[in-house]
Amino acid sequence: MSTPVSSHPALREDIARFIRGEGGQFDDLALRLFRWQIRQNADYRAIVGGAFQRVHGVAEVPAVPVALWRDLDLVSFDVAQARLVFRTSGTTGRRGEVHRLDTDLYDLGARRFAEHVVGPLPARGVSLVPDALDSSLGHMCRTFSPELSQRFSGVSGVDVVGARADLAHWSRAGVPVFVPGTALALAALVAAMAVPIPLATGSVVMVTGGFKGRVAAISATELRRELVRLFPGSKVVEEYGMTELSSQMWADGPGEPLRVPPWMRVQVVDPWTGAPARRGLLRFIDLANIDTVLAIETRDEGTMLDDGRLILHGRLPGAPARGCSLTVEEAMSSVSTSSKRRTSMPMAQSIPRVEGTVDPADLLRARRVVHALGRLPTAEPAWGQGLPLASVIRELSASVNALTEAALVAELCTVPASARPHRVAIWAAEGVFTAALEWVVLCLAAGMSVRWKAPAAWPHFARAVGSVLAAEGLPVTVTTDRSPGAVDVLVVFGSDATIDALRGEEPSVRVVGYGHRFGLGIVEGTPDPATVAAVVSDHVRYDTRGCMAPAGLVIVDGAVPAWLDALAAALSRHGRDAARGVIAPAHGPEWRRRRDLGRATLGVREVGDAAVVAVAPEHWVPSALPWMVSLVPVSRAALPHLLDRYAHQLSVVARPDSLSEVIDARVDRTCRPGAMQSPPFPRLHDGAPMLARICAWNG
Repeated sequence: MSTPVSSHPALREDIARFIRGEGGQFDDLALRLFRWQIRQNADYRAIVGGAFQRVHGVAEVPAVPVALWRDLDLVSFDVAQARLVFRTSGTTGRRGEVHRLDTDLYDLGARRFAEHVVGPLPARGVSLVPDALDSSLGHMCRTFSPELSQRFSGVSGVDVVGARADLAHWSRAGVPVFVPGTALALAALVAAMAVPIPLATGSVVMVTGGFKGRVAAISATELRRELVRLFPGSKVVEEYGMTELSSQMWADGPGEPLRVPPWMRVQVVDPWTGAPARRGLLRFIDLANIDTVLAIETRDEGTMLDDGRLILHGRLPGAPARGCSLTVEEAMSSVSTSSKRRTSMPMAQSIPRVEGTVDPADLLRARRVVHALGRLPTAEPAWGQGLPLASVIRELSASVNALTEAALVAELCTVPASARPHRVAIWAAEGVFTAALEWVVLCLAAGMSVRWKAPAAWPHFARAVGSVLAAEGLPVTVTTDRSPGAVDVLVVFGSDATIDALRGEEPSVRVVGYGHRFGLGIVEGTPDPATVAAVVSDHVRYDTRGCMAPAGLVIVDGAVPAWLDALAAALSRHGRDAARGVIAPAHGPEWRRRRDLGRATLGVREVGDAAVVAVAPEHWVPSALPWMVSLVPVSRAALPHLLDRYAHQLSVVARPDSLSEVIDARVDRTCRPGAMQSPPFPRLHDGAPMLARICAWNG
């Protein structure tokens, strides 16, 4: 490796003087650093694009989404000269990497502000933070206190016995100690401590990080209270930082607002629009980030106080569940940890039927259900969970028209009446407002009583449908109560975590879960008008919600620029005739990540409310975003590998006839482009007839 060359030594020294309190102006330094990084950092320059010319103040500096460090180097020097690499924890999938020439500014700012807020940090102590050399948190704590005993490992977790013994030793010796720990590690230590361990005056217990969405036996408030009780004599403080930042914020007491160092600015913005907000998404402008990017956008939420301190609320609340579709992070986790494949069954296989004539009772119930649906009132905007009214009317009409008497009877013939449960609860997710309709109707036609758990924020459609069904004398109850009541089977649509939780909460009920799924569009060669129009139709229906929405469009042996241009033009034409609905603000960070990744790699086209982004397969996250087409170029030879990797999560694949031999044996349902969110009824769902899965029928 060549000898590293200091990046802009004059600017580096000016920033160091500012951190030491020896003069300088934040705004001047920030704009100098931004302009220099735009010249030196090719990824940053590509992301910012022409917006560089419009930056005249610090508030206008574009922020880079923090998740991009999983995909790009984002350095302002030759990455081959990096002396060290800090890596993210990997809790959201691929580990991000932050390359650094050195840690001089990092170390200077970290110690200076920590001691400004907390006071002197003891040289000895017990570490409950990651010990890996590529952990920025571990590096910071080792720099603060070189004589730390390490009692936490990323492999074995918390050594509570060793930690208690070390703390008791220093307590008896009367030596002040530094005890840095993640919230999860400290919670494990607290749970194992029966009696307090008094620590010498000057001891500091540092809490950092939240519970990362994991279930802990203690809340954050209880953890703070227990740390104060179990370590009398110590000062309990809180720290906030991240691998992609070079500076940290500190709170000088449990639950206190965070204080921001003078060489960092915090921007609180609306998660979707990026407009300034009092409470919202956090962006940081950090002068110590000289080697990487000045401004970053996190996925954390906070509120700025008038005195300049920050209240951290934790992770930005996720977008409402979009049917069964993958969330960004759960997609990454599921793909990386799951090797299980479900048995594939091509759609061409016929649905098995019970021998004999149609049960007259089934026919009568099917007729009553269809008659009831014909008396639905005029659609209302609230039914669509944020969709424009025109879309609500169109999608409702398509869903109701598919539920014919003949279609219902065909599905009822897959399971004899004697094998059907009597009572079923159907747990609907937010997103596609009609998603639960066919399941409710099918169960009623099968002679079951139905408890329909509607989304708490959007019960309007379920109540309207439930009202007309009940008026027909059909046994349906609509509720937003989480309890399934007295039922034989609970059918759940939602996140995998929700399904697992319900299985634990309701051990006496058979839970049929339909968790994370996504659709995939596949095209080949060059774009033609009919295929382009079909692809756009797939992407805009239901605002790209639900488990059958396309999370990506795979381009097999095709020219990516041609598809970018053709799809952008078609989306532009579509947008003149139709409107996008209300978008969950939490989609903003991931929308910007994908757009910026496209800018820095294979290309992006933005047209009004829509966008077309091209990304390499290794950068693709299989989750759908509203009115965004994600192009994933592959060769025909690589297509089977891509499909096999995600086979356990695919709900539907739209493909041309030319690829049917490669695709159809690998997935449960295939269709032509344009029909992804218009599934036939009845159909196989996850390889089995719908009613058979509910009834656990294998006959």
